[in-house]
This record gives sequence, structure tokens and C-alpha cells, in this order.
Amino acid sequence: MPNLRVHLRISRALLGFADPLVHKILDRTLSVEEHRRTHNPRTIRLIGELLGKEAKEEAWLHFLTDYNFVKFPI
Repeated sequence: MPNLRVHLRISRALLGFADPLVHKILDRTLSVEEHRRTHNPRTIRLIGELLGKEAKEEAWLHFLTDYNFVKFPI
């Protein structure tokens, strides 16, 4: 899974914006099992409610990147 710096570069390149808070929420220090539980549509919806539409889009991109649905040469 990409680190914060890579997630931010991907977000800026593909969305035109990047919010470190979105990625910090999703990648806070958790075990692998807990990490998988936070990467789901419910968490992404909650991020959108808390931080807005752009944050929700960025959270989806984070999720898709972590699971190799989006690949980006960095």
C-alpha cells in the first residue's frame, strides 16, 4: 500500500487536490485486519459527511489505490 506522500501525489494528479487528513484518517496506525475494516464504503461516507464531497472522492481514490484498482507511476 502506498505511503502518505504517494497518496497525496496521486490525489493531486488525478483529482487536482489533496487533503492529508483524509489519508491520515484511513491509514492511522492499525493492524492489517483493522486497516481492512476501515477501508469500506461506510467509512468513506462518514469522511464525506465530515469533510465534504472532495474528501469523499479522495477517500474513494485512496481505497482504490490501496487495493491496486488504480495504479500510478510515481
